[in-house]
Amino acid sequence: MLARLLLLTTLAAVSPVVNSQQLQQASHSEVQASEGKPGYSLYCAACPLAYLTGSFEAPSLNDLNFRNNWTNRSVLELYDLLQRTMPPQSPGSLNGEQYASLIAYLLQENNIESNQEELLLTANQVVFLGDASSNRTQDQPRFPIPGQAGNTPT
Repeated sequence: MLARLLLLTTLAAVSPVVNSQQLQQASHSEVQASEGKPGYSLYCAACPLAYLTGSFEAPSLNDLNFRNNWTNRSVLELYDLLQRTMPPQSPGSLNGEQYASLIAYLLQENNIESNQEELLLTANQVVFLGDASSNRTQDQPRFPIPGQAGNTPT
């Protein structure tokens, strides 16, 4: 009985710490984001355009829809999507460091401040940390784009 009580007490004490460490805002360095910009221009700008505004079937990469779609979703999930689909003419042709730099550039362009830490492609770092539903307003509805991965709620 005492062992069971001790175990429950330990779990209760550790549980809030574990939950608070599950999701962390992805960090990136300024250098890493600046390395991603030329890669974006070379491999990506033809579809969502140079200013990340989107065109045709390519969604915008710096608007409220993008931020809502990627809130509390892991950087690893975005990396996987990019690796499977980008660049369109040769998916998966970039190395992990290049994809990480591209994601760092996207974070920078979405006003995620840089720091000294490089972006790590891990499951516990999220693209945007927060509650996506609290960011939405009646004037800015969220519309999924059929056939476009990464733009519907999980």
